[in-house]
Amino acid sequence: MADVLLIEMSDKTVSVNAGECVVIPKGIAHKPIAPEETCVMFFVPLQANR
Repeated sequence: MADVLLIEMSDKTVSVNAGECVVIPKGIAHKPIAPEETCVMFFVPLQANR
């Protein structure tokens, strides 16, 4: 496995490697891309603040 995740945003692309973490601010459009098989862990709040 490559363990690299690319996250495309309107103004840049972020590369996230194994062991790294990234926070996407609320409301920011993004598209995760895994060029090869990759393992990821997502943390999502149980209840969103509105």
